[in-house]
Formats: sequence, structure tokens, C-alpha cells
Amino acid sequence: MLKVLVVEDDHLVRKGFIAMMPWRTYGFEVVAEAANGLKALEMLREQAVDLLITDLAMPIMSGIDLMRRVKEQYPAMHMVVLTFHEEFEYIQEALRLGALDYITKTELEHERMDDVLARVADRMRKQDAAQAASRIEADAVFALILMSDRDSRTQADVSSWCTAFGLSVKAADDRILIAEQADEHSAESLVTALRQNPDAACGWAVVRIKGTAGMERDNLYRAVREELGGVLFYVYRRSERIYEWDAAFFGQGIGLPADDVPLKRLREEWSALDWMMDETKFDRMRSELAGYKMPSGKLESIFYAAAGRWESLLGSGFAAPGGTEFGRFYTWESWSEWLEGVRKAVRGDAQKSAYSEEVYGCIMKSLDYIDHRLQSELSLPDAAKAVNMSRSYFSRCFRDIVGQTFHDYVREKRIGHAKVLLRQTGKPVGWIAAQSGYPNEKYFSKVFREMTGMLPSEYRKA
Repeated sequence: MLKVLVVEDDHLVRKGFIAMMPWRTYGFEVVAEAANGLKALEMLREQAVDLLITDLAMPIMSGIDLMRRVKEQYPAMHMVVLTFHEEFEYIQEALRLGALDYITKTELEHERMDDVLARVADRMRKQDAAQAASRIEADAVFALILMSDRDSRTQADVSSWCTAFGLSVKAADDRILIAEQADEHSAESLVTALRQNPDAACGWAVVRIKGTAGMERDNLYRAVREELGGVLFYVYRRSERIYEWDAAFFGQGIGLPADDVPLKRLREEWSALDWMMDETKFDRMRSELAGYKMPSGKLESIFYAAAGRWESLLGSGFAAPGGTEFGRFYTWESWSEWLEGVRKAVRGDAQKSAYSEEVYGCIMKSLDYIDHRLQSELSLPDAAKAVNMSRSYFSRCFRDIVGQTFHDYVREKRIGHAKVLLRQTGKPVGWIAAQSGYPNEKYFSKVFREMTGMLPSEYRKA
């Protein structure tokens, strides 16, 4: 017998409805009744039920609110609306929430009780059959995801390869294929083949998701498509492309909440240059960044800002090795290698100079020192002191390494900063002069004209 819970706030209507319907003829048994949604939820915690029949307009908790809660807590339960009014808006909402049917006063008045229950029973059978068809039979599902754009097989190649090992491809998009095994042997054959021939699906990671039997196919597939790239992002290594996870892992989320990641500090630290010359600091910063497990989009926001500042500090001749097309970095491994490449490029320039890496690193620190103090008074002795160098030696090293004298470099940076403010704000020239380290507007205008051939006001108009 299919167990039924009837929820109706009118005592006489509820008792009459329960008494008049031919429940057993159609395989039903009313095992509980309640006067409102809250009481119904209490009963559901104590009594297993197959079918909920509920009125919509009730005190304490309405039928609509009850259906929402039941859909969340008991997704397999069937629901039918019992309405003695033409509450079409409510009925439409109930149907959107998954109601199989609705029983009206008109049907009951015309003694069509048999038709009503026969219809409900038939729809329950059809819904159960549809749900059964939508459930996964296999204990393991395979998800194949493109993790590298280097020497990778096409999606069609990988799909054919899955089919050859008895896997049925069920879903696919730009980066992910999801396949179910025909039997337990096909899964083992695929894993064995991969281990024997690592290049068979080069560029693709293969994830065996266990514990999938009986799960809703659409729900699992959606979670896999939404989360798999993020889950693999920090653990994937090109040297190991076969992974196993339990299906329950999906939906748990990874990393810290966005508000707990100190993005502003991270942007400032990575925009500096000192980590490029200090291996210990680089390793510490890289480990900290990986620990946050933030989405790749957040990493892009950090390093777009940082790369722009590196170029500003090191000059237009500097370009990050491999460029800044971050969309091709599908893994933390790729990001880490890129950062190592940036560091090696700068250190390579240091090794080509006539100075030691330590001296080169001090000059890099002085560029950060200057950049953070463009609005204040800047002097060569103070900059030399900040990096623990003598004034004369710092002046010579700065000129040789940067390619400009200290004063020319500072002036170029200040005028560059002023140009940005002139383009992006409507502030008076006097304010822009002060923000660029020139408390005297007249002197600022003179220097600006020497550097650009225009007065600040003319530059703004142009």
C-alpha cells in the first residue's frame, strides 16, 4: 500500500475527504492527517509517506510553503493539491513546485472519486518510471576534462576512445565529457589502458566518480560540470591524470568564501618586485596564494593588475614570458610555472648586468619605494637609505640598471601618473600637481610641457 498524508485545516472537510475516497481500491492507505503545514512536517519526521495531499490556504504554514519544504527535504515524495476553491494562481505555483495533480470540489461533488484516484495513481507510476530512468545504474561515472591546451586530443578523439572501452558518453561541452560504464570491467579496462599508455588522452584528466548508483543523473551531471574544473584546478599535475573521488564530494565547495580572501593585499604584494629576487619570499607567497584555492577568475584579477605594474616599474621593454592570456591557464600548475617564468626572466636580466643579484634586487626594491611615494617628496639619499646603499653607489647602480638617472626616472613616473589623472578625472590642475608630487602648480606645468610638449590643460583637451 502507498502511504498517504492528508493536510487540511477544516476538520470536517478533512475527515469527510478521508472517509469518502476509495483508497484501498487503488493501492492507497491514509496513515496520517494534519491541520496545517507545520504539523504535517512534524508527522513526516515520524512517518514514511509516499503521497502528500494538501490544501493550499491554511493558517500557521500554507500548503505552498509546506510543498517547498517537502521538495527540499523529501524530493522523492509525490504531492497532490486539494483545493475547494478556484485558486488558479496558487495551483500554478503548486504545479511549478512539482505537484502531480490537483483535486477540486467539483470532481468530488459529482462522485468522480474513482477517476481522481485512478488518475493520481497512474501519474505516480509514470513519475516513478521517469525518475528511475533518470537515475544512474553504474557505481562509477567517468568525467574527462581538458586541463591543458598543449598537445591535447580533440573532444571527438576522446569521445571515440571512451566508446572503444565500453563507456557511453552522456553529456559534453567545450571542456568536459561525462560517460557511464557499461559494466564494472569497462571501468577497469579504461584505467589500465591509461596507465599503460599515458598519452592516450593527452591534455585530458580522467576522473572516476564513485558511489553514483541510484543518483539523479541530471543533478550529478550539473554539479560535475559546475565544480569539476575548480576541484581539479589545484590538485591536477600533468604527471598524474587519473583521479578518483566519491560522488558526495561534489556540492561541498572548495576554498574560502570570497570575503575571506584578502584580494587587495595580494594584489599589492604580487605587484611589487621584491619576490622576484627573493626565493624564500616567492615560495611563501606562492604557497599562501595556493592555500586560498580561489577561482581562476580571481587569480586573473590579481595578475592583470600586477603585470601592468611590473611593466610600469620595469619599463615598456618588459613583457611577462608567455604573455598574459590567462584564459589558457586551466590549472594552478600552469599559474605556478608562469610565475616562475616571470621570476626567472627578471633574474636573467640581473645576471646579465655587471652587478650582483643582491644589488639588482636592491634597485628593484627602490622602484617599489618610488612608486609608493610619488605624491610625497622623493630624494635620492632617502631612496638609497631605504635599500641600505650609499648615495653615490646607489646613484650609479640605479642609472646602469634602470637606464635612467634617479631624478629622470622619478620625473617620468610623476608625469605618467599626472597623465592618467588628467585623462580619468576632472580635477583641477593644481590638485593633479599635488597628487603627482608637485606642490607648485606653475613648476608642474613647466615640467609637464617639457616632457609632453603641451600644458596639462592642453593635454586634457587633446
